[in-house]
Amino acid sequence: FSEEEATAHHAASTGSRCPFGDGKINPNGSRLPNADLGQNVSAPAGCPMHELEAPTIQGIRGTFERMGFDDREAVCLILLGHQFGRCHAEISGYEHPWYVFDPAHWNAYEHGLGYFSLYSMGVNSGRMRPRVTAQGKRQWEMGLGGGEPFMMLPTDVALWWCPKFREHVKYYDNNRLQFKLDAVVTFKKLVELGCEGMLTEERGGV
Repeated sequence: FSEEEATAHHAASTGSRCPFGDGKINPNGSRLPNADLGQNVSAPAGCPMHELEAPTIQGIRGTFERMGFDDREAVCLILLGHQFGRCHAEISGYEHPWYVFDPAHWNAYEHGLGYFSLYSMGVNSGRMRPRVTAQGKRQWEMGLGGGEPFMMLPTDVALWWCPKFREHVKYYDNNRLQFKLDAVVTFKKLVELGCEGMLTEERGGV
């Protein structure tokens, strides 16, 4: 729908304007945290990463709290979304895929490799290294062989920098089946935001 079509459709059933926007402007605020809010310029030298990168960490938490999500749900949604796809330099200034292998294949395993393992094998080990793209964007990369590297946005690495977020990352890495179950519930909660009174009765099970 365009903004006008969505507004007309919504107003016909509720008598009010459309709360969703047209995909470019969301009247209720973005549902995505800013990928990078920079470093805390007041942080002392040698401080922990969760203090140095506090603006981005706080941005993640603030965005999801505004929508009614706690830390676990925020981690769940970011891990879910970033198992797939890639960044496009010509659009965002970031580049390369989050996960260079086929995520549907690797993440079918309940234990072992997969996108989650990039945190323990990449971020925690120091193999995920920062780089500034030609467009001036900070991102983290880890290469395997001669192909494209794995990439992480600052918001991705922030899930490891922040001790509270990290607890949930580690839990889901060790409990892949529970992640899948939680991801279904949390994503459903996300896409139904703002739809109170508009949803039809569900049929069947998850």
